[in-house]
Amino acid sequence: MVICNTFSYFLEKGFREVDLRLYKRVDCFDFEAVEQLLQQGGQSAVDFYGDNDSNVIARNYTALSYYLSTRYIPDLEIFERKGYDRKFNIRFMFEGILGLAANVEMYFLLKKYGQAW
Repeated sequence: MVICNTFSYFLEKGFREVDLRLYKRVDCFDFEAVEQLLQQGGQSAVDFYGDNDSNVIARNYTALSYYLSTRYIPDLEIFERKGYDRKFNIRFMFEGILGLAANVEMYFLLKKYGQAW
């Protein structure tokens, strides 16, 4: 699946398989496969629904924005102000840090190939 449809749906619409695979591998944080697909000419700016949101770049940017603005930074600010208390969920915070790190790493991989904002 790519977004809400199967590969065959998009192939019938004329999209390239390398671009579809790139979208899926970025979504799974498969860094090795992403690099191979970029080397094969995969394009991260391909919009599968023509809405400027259904592409690899938008997916990565949206995830980075989410982690920075609504998940990681606000939690960290609360922790810095109030310190540790029993309401602070360290597991949730750790998951946020890992999610942010994975998205930042993916951004830099895409940027290496000129495929990021």
